[in-house]
Amino acid sequence: MLQSRLLRVLEEREVRRGGDNVPIYVNVRVLAATNEPLEERIKEGTFREDLYYRLNVIPITLPSLRERGEDTPLLVAHFLKDKTHPRTGQHYQMAREAMEVLLFHDWPGNVRELENAIERACTLCETNVIQVQDLPPTLHGYASKSSSDTVIETRPGAPPQSFMVLSESLYPLGFSEAQHDFKSAATPAAPEPIGSLKTFLRDQEVSYLNRALEQAGGDKEKAAQMLGISLATLYRKLSEGEEV
Repeated sequence: MLQSRLLRVLEEREVRRGGDNVPIYVNVRVLAATNEPLEERIKEGTFREDLYYRLNVIPITLPSLRERGEDTPLLVAHFLKDKTHPRTGQHYQMAREAMEVLLFHDWPGNVRELENAIERACTLCETNVIQVQDLPPTLHGYASKSSSDTVIETRPGAPPQSFMVLSESLYPLGFSEAQHDFKSAATPAAPEPIGSLKTFLRDQEVSYLNRALEQAGGDKEKAAQMLGISLATLYRKLSEGEEV
């Protein structure tokens, strides 16, 4: 019954109050979310096919947390950003071993399970540094795979790399290459030194001239025509490039 009423709203863009015969026209955008396999529910006859196609205009599939493990440190920092220890008033931090334990878990309950684990840890934590023993007992078995006691900064305003640098032991577990990259991103390579703008522009020009020559099969006259310059100008620019 509810499905047919929702379908009516989507198709006719009108709703009726209980006991009222006068429709109210609405112009809204509907966002719907589900964790159910609706295609299977349609086959079972428990979900209307016409309603499914009305709702399924722009589908957005959100991968489970186990498929995007690199988000775990970011989510942990988000859950802790406004929390302070009731005795010390200090912002919570994570022991590296505790963070690694969170990354080993596959989170069948997704983000909600992670949030609950962090809430529990904050409640049981004796100091402002969350340790493995503060996490749910189901996670304690992963502790043997980690051996670090480094504290990872998670307070508001802390640079992301401070809680994203994780031990090498995490990555043989099947994390994707992209997830491995976020670890190395915590220590970015030093940027290349900046040279003069004149040198940069000259290098770009020489590269473009060589491309034109390549397309012209080495014929300089044809290359000059392609570039819209005289043959003499092409020779001059090429000679200047050799001097650089």
